[in-house]
Amino acid sequence: MLTRLNAINIMLRAVGQSPITTAGLQHPHAILASNTLTDIETEVQASGWWFNEDVGVTLLANTDGEVIIPSNALNCDPSELNNYYSGTSGLVQRGNRMYDPRAQTFFINESVKCDIIYRLDFTEIPHAAASYIAYYAALEFHSDVIGDKTKMARLESKLGLLYVALSTQDMLNRNINARTSPGAARLLSGVRPASR
Repeated sequence: MLTRLNAINIMLRAVGQSPITTAGLQHPHAILASNTLTDIETEVQASGWWFNEDVGVTLLANTDGEVIIPSNALNCDPSELNNYYSGTSGLVQRGNRMYDPRAQTFFINESVKCDIIYRLDFTEIPHAAASYIAYYAALEFHSDVIGDKTKMARLESKLGLLYVALSTQDMLNRNINARTSPGAARLLSGVRPASR
């Protein structure tokens, strides 16, 4: 398993620095690398992957009638299909609460089903995602600190391969299959769309 320290050492190696131990995190390059890694972790996870996305999570209204969003949520989107009949489908995330823009209020007073993308700690994400994030952060870090075009090209090449691996894992874990899409189901059943 790739740790945050391993990722920081990958980043330091990309700029020709020696690896550190946990005690050595006070080195200026290590601090900059750690900050860059945090930014890239958030950016990559915000896209939503199989490991950090939950669909149809029920959020309950508190005693003030407000629906509070989990603190580690990067995005909280009310599920249109699940909330259509309850009238909560038009809600939006505003800060750490759900907001009703039509009524211009945070007072919701009922539960809301949401699709949530969570920001997970580096140790909680799968190896494919951790590797991609580490090398993406190494590329950004190298670009900020040194910017050598040859080294950046090598990092970009490695990053491309890691992205393919991550995307493949995402498709496998989500069971994405062209044969199970609505269009394929229509073709397989022999039903034609209505003619005009």
